Amino acid sequence: MAFDIEMIKNVYESVVKRVNAAREITGKPLTLAEKILYSHLWDGNAKKAFIRGKDYVDFAPDRIALQDATA
Repeated sequence: MAFDIEMIKNVYESVVKRVNAAREITGKPLTLAEKILYSHLWDGNAKKAFIRGKDYVDFAPDRIALQDATA
């Protein structure tokens, strides 16, 4: 498994900025799921509050963890 400490630092620095921007736009406290989703938006910071079940949103995850359960 590759371990890139600089990438990890950059991700966590951007999460704080993105969550704060999303909190300002939505005008409410965010759930953990909302924090994760808003911090992984394709365009970066949120420009509008998304409505569950109505809006289509693109995400850009940093990593994807998969489990092989073929045992």
